[in-house]
Amino acid sequence: MLVLCSYYSATFVAVFINVEIEYVRKFDFNSLSIQEKKIVLYLEEYTSIVRKDVETILNTSKRTAIRLLNELIEKEIVTTTGNTNNLEYILK
Repeated sequence: MLVLCSYYSATFVAVFINVEIEYVRKFDFNSLSIQEKKIVLYLEEYTSIVRKDVETILNTSKRTAIRLLNELIEKEIVTTTGNTNNLEYILK
């Protein structure tokens, strides 16, 4: 919500304008697996994720977390930032 404020004499007037910014996905969300969807939804809310977060959120092994993230990279849905020891995944 965006709040615009104006002052008139001693009276304070606040105008509330509901501004919604729609995020448009550039991929077919329905074609993803349930686990991949959970990762994408997390990224839409928090902007970045690390492998350890994927393991925790999905209650899965390190190998499965890496495989899921690599599949999302191959589908060109996510990309990586940082170096090998500090790798973060973000939406493309």
